[in-house]
Amino acid sequence: IRGLVYEVDLASDRLTMHGVDKVVGGGPVEPLVSLDNWSNRVHPEDRERLHAAIYANRAKGTDYELNYRVFHNDGSVLHVWHHGTYVKDANGRPVQALGVIKDVTADVKLRSELERAELALRESQQILATVSESSPVHLAMFDLDRRCVFVNRPLAGSSLDQVIGKRLDDMMPPELVASSVRNFLEVVDTGSDADVTDRIQFPGIEPRYYRML
Repeated sequence: IRGLVYEVDLASDRLTMHGVDKVVGGGPVEPLVSLDNWSNRVHPEDRERLHAAIYANRAKGTDYELNYRVFHNDGSVLHVWHHGTYVKDANGRPVQALGVIKDVTADVKLRSELERAELALRESQQILATVSESSPVHLAMFDLDRRCVFVNRPLAGSSLDQVIGKRLDDMMPPELVASSVRNFLEVVDTGSDADVTDRIQFPGIEPRYYRML
């Protein structure tokens, strides 16, 4: 785990950290003997928020968690997760601060990549919907269970709501179900077009002929 633990004597405000090199790297490290020393490594945009969290919870002696950025020895920016707690005396006053600071840069980057991928997917779906709705080509998409997940209006017409979720098997003439399922599985397994044209029956409209891609 790339993280460190620390303790602060609140009477002297002296800070002791263990495992600093696991977060900010090895090599020359400024002695971390006070909160100000650690703050120098915190990204300027995050320092005020860190100080506010520490002092607000120190006054009450309550636990806290927050994420912020720090500088690695090589100059790169890391994302860390900080959890702090307090030891109190017999009168309930905080006398010592304890905490863990963990490098979560990889998690933040992964989450950012997933968010970008989801955004790109939504944009692609929107483009597909826009293009397909205005296209004279009849389009329908089915999931691996052969249920219709998308069909454009030029194909389904007013029966659009009746088609979504309906299985391909239920829209085929009975005599063509077996061959249609076989063609579907071939396309899924090979990723190639099915060299066949079959009839498909959407509710309320005349049978259509389709090519499976």
